[in-house]
Amino acid sequence: MKSKVVALLLAVLMVTSLLPFGAAAARELPIYCVQRNDKVVSLTFDAAWGDDHTQALLNVLNRYNVKATFFLVSTWVDAYPSWVKTLADNGMEINNHSSTHPHLNQFSYAGVQAEVNGCSDKIEAITGVRPTLFRCPYGEYNDTVIQAVRDLGVTPIQWDVDSLDWSGISAAEIKSRVLSKVKPGSIILCHNDGAHTTEALPEIIEALFAQGYSIVPVSKNIYHGSYRIDDAGTQIALAPEAPALSMNGDLVSMTCSTQDAEIHYTLDGSDPTASSARYTAPFPVPKGTTVRACAVRSGMDNSPVSYITYAGSGTVMKDVRVTDWYYEALDRAVGMGILNGTAPDIMSPNTAVTRAMLVTMLYRLASPEASSAAVPFTDVAIGQYYYAPLCWAVQNGIVAGYEDNTFRPNNVITRAELSAMIARYLGSIGHKLPTDLSVLQPFTDAGSIPAWAAESMAAMVKLGIVNGYENSTVGPMRSATRAEAVTILLRAADLPAPEPEPAPTETPETAPEPEESPAPEESPLPEPAATEEPLETEAPADQQP
Repeated sequence: MKSKVVALLLAVLMVTSLLPFGAAAARELPIYCVQRNDKVVSLTFDAAWGDDHTQALLNVLNRYNVKATFFLVSTWVDAYPSWVKTLADNGMEINNHSSTHPHLNQFSYAGVQAEVNGCSDKIEAITGVRPTLFRCPYGEYNDTVIQAVRDLGVTPIQWDVDSLDWSGISAAEIKSRVLSKVKPGSIILCHNDGAHTTEALPEIIEALFAQGYSIVPVSKNIYHGSYRIDDAGTQIALAPEAPALSMNGDLVSMTCSTQDAEIHYTLDGSDPTASSARYTAPFPVPKGTTVRACAVRSGMDNSPVSYITYAGSGTVMKDVRVTDWYYEALDRAVGMGILNGTAPDIMSPNTAVTRAMLVTMLYRLASPEASSAAVPFTDVAIGQYYYAPLCWAVQNGIVAGYEDNTFRPNNVITRAELSAMIARYLGSIGHKLPTDLSVLQPFTDAGSIPAWAAESMAAMVKLGIVNGYENSTVGPMRSATRAEAVTILLRAADLPAPEPEPAPTETPETAPEPEESPAPEESPLPEPAATEEPLETEAPADQQP
């Protein structure tokens, strides 16, 4: 018996020894490139140090109408915040390259996530959009790094074409390296401060166009549905690309870039399958309908579901469904002119609202006469889209700014600030707000509400304008999304009109006293001098959001 056991163990050992090294636990890899049949590539630029060539780089990209992906380090964001905003405003994709550009292989799981979150927080505060892609500093990673990044819902991105522009090689050498290595699905690595990058870039772009390539941001190159990454880092789709949906009037059209894929759709709110109605030609849909569609191909999983909504206002929304909790509020706000899309057919409901955006929404809701008030803030200039709204908000005591005399228009607004602004707006139009702070007691994070915002948040909760979350928190320091802000604004707008102040009643005249006994005239008592309570700032300097 003993000899049989030994023989069995030896057999298992021999079979195991024949397995390839690492087969028991495959290494975690970022995406180096994408397996594509169409000629699509991505240009990426890491920005960690200077900005000497950023303007020239942007000029080239804009000249050729190329949208690239920029991976930014927090220290660069801190040094050049205006460039972050400018790049985003020019349609460039802004993503994460860590907080301090460290060697992440030496970090713990929590340390990696702190590096990612720190940078994402700063980018989101400026652009209003949280990064979804991450590039490891120095291209270094291990399983802990990749897993920590993915667990944040962020996709790690590497490259398969290294321009080596950081090394000081000539423009001709940069061009030669890129064009000799590029293929469909490539991700090209460049740097914003390469000495000869902007010199090489026009010829690279022209050569790629001449070869039939399209240049897209990384998020439009990679697959977002079912995929695997092979041992070379190539992302391989396990399902067709999701259908692209569009509308012309009330007609919906559908296309899919995956060859031989069929498109199936539903109109009743359910997710489509291969058994759902098959798309063959554009067809009309009624207002208030979300069309859901998926691509189906033999031998592959079904694609992710795409959707498009033909809203009640006649607005087309590609990122909002009629079943979403905020659909009615967004649709109503668009119809009222309070809210515009962030791009054609895009509402960005989960994007954070900036202070400038919120003031503009309030202004559109109020529809006031133009204000002649001057803006006292040092960081606001005439000509900004929010300048007139801010003049009105200052004149009506809705905005006070910070102690250093700034407004910080691009800062993401917190729910505490949002509550304070709306409370002041309601007060400015005659509403008497409740002051019962006890309504905040059920919330487990009530203690984190800044003192300057406590009465405002309590009033908003009491009036049903601000609600808490399912975990019994009210989230005073959480950033407010566009969906939340619009919903809260409309609840405030739906309050009953404030009661008018009662007109003073006149005291009836009394008959004059007989002349022979006139009453002695009394001197009236002086009225107490009126005092104006100073307006709180949005957030004291030591408690800025």
